[in-house]
Amino acid sequence: MKSDGYFFDGQSAVKHAVSITVIGTEIVIQSKTGQVLAKWPLHEVDLLPDGRRDNNLQLTNAHFPDARLTVEDPSLIRRLSTLLPKVFGKRLRRGHIWLHVAATLAVVVATATVFYFAIPSLTKPLAALVPHEWERTLGESVVTSIPGAQNSCTEANGARALARLTERLTGVMDLPYPVDVSIAEIDMANAFAAPGGFIVVGNKLIAEMHTAEELAGVVAHEMAHIAERHPMSRVVRVLGISLLLEIFSGGNSGAVEAVTQGASLLLMFSHSRDDERDADRIAVQALEKAGIRADGLSTFFARMDEKHKMSEDGSVNTVLSWLSTHPSFAERKASTNVPMQRKEAPAMSSAEWHAIGNICS
Repeated sequence: MKSDGYFFDGQSAVKHAVSITVIGTEIVIQSKTGQVLAKWPLHEVDLLPDGRRDNNLQLTNAHFPDARLTVEDPSLIRRLSTLLPKVFGKRLRRGHIWLHVAATLAVVVATATVFYFAIPSLTKPLAALVPHEWERTLGESVVTSIPGAQNSCTEANGARALARLTERLTGVMDLPYPVDVSIAEIDMANAFAAPGGFIVVGNKLIAEMHTAEELAGVVAHEMAHIAERHPMSRVVRVLGISLLLEIFSGGNSGAVEAVTQGASLLLMFSHSRDDERDADRIAVQALEKAGIRADGLSTFFARMDEKHKMSEDGSVNTVLSWLSTHPSFAERKASTNVPMQRKEAPAMSSAEWHAIGNICS
C-alpha cells in the first residue's frame, strides 16, 4: 500500500511530493509519475532529532545523512514503528523516558486485571504490543530448539530461487516486519512460522511436493500466520501473565525458557482451525496478487488426502505433521480451489524448482 509524503534528496533544496511503500526490507520512494527516487534498506533508516511529531515522522538515511523523508500516513507510521524498533526506542531514550515507563506500567496493571477474563479476545492486540526485538529473540530460541531447524540449506541456486519467491510474496502481503524464510533438514515433514518472522520449511515436506506452486502455497500460508501475528498470539494465549512479566522485567522471569522447553515444542505453535482457515484465505489472496497460480494449495491437499487416507471428518490415520492439526482436507480443498486467472504464471521456472529440490545437497 502506497502512502503520500515528502522527500528531499540531500543534493538540492527541491521538495518532492512522493509515494512511499515498504516492500520487503526496503522503503521505496517514488515520484508521483512512478519514477523510483530512492530505495532505503530498513537497517539504514534513522529518525531525525525531534523527528517524531504529532502528525508526521521525519526520517533520514545513514548513508545519505542530508536526505529527508517525511511520512504523514498514520498507518505507515505505525508500521514503521514496528519494523524499526531500535530507531523508535532510541528516540524514546532521548526524552520522555519516565513518562513512557509510567504509561507502560499502567498498561501492564490494566492488562493484568482483565487478562483472566478476556484472554481469547486480547491475544492478538497484546501480541501486537510485544517489542519486535523481544519477539525475534523468542523466535530464534524456538528455531534453535527444534533439531535441524537452525541449519538452513544454502545451495546457491536453490537459495536464490527461494529468495525470489519470498520477495514476490512479501511484496503483496501486509507483514508487520521482515520475514526470514529458509529450508532446513528437520526430522519431520513440516513447515512452521515462529515469532519474530521466522519461517522454516522442512526438506521432507519439499519432497512431498510436485510443483513450485505447492511450495508457494505453503510459504504464503505461513506468511499469512505472520501477517496475522498468530505465532505470537499463541504464545500470549499460553503464557498469559508470565509473558508480561518477561517483557517488562528485562527478560529475567524465565518465560522464554518456558516456551522453548519441552519435547512437544511444535504443538505450542499449532494454531486454531479458525487461524488455519484465515491463513489459507490470505495465502490464496496473496498468490493471486503476486500473479502466481493459486491452485497449489488445493492440489497439494488433494494429493495428500489420497496419500495419507484422511477420513471425511478430517481425523488422521497417517498424515504429515504440517497437516495434522489443520482443518479437514475436504474443507481445505474446497476453500483453496480457485480458478486459474489469465494473468497468473508459474511460481518459478523449472530450473529454479529443480534447484529448490537440491537446496540441501
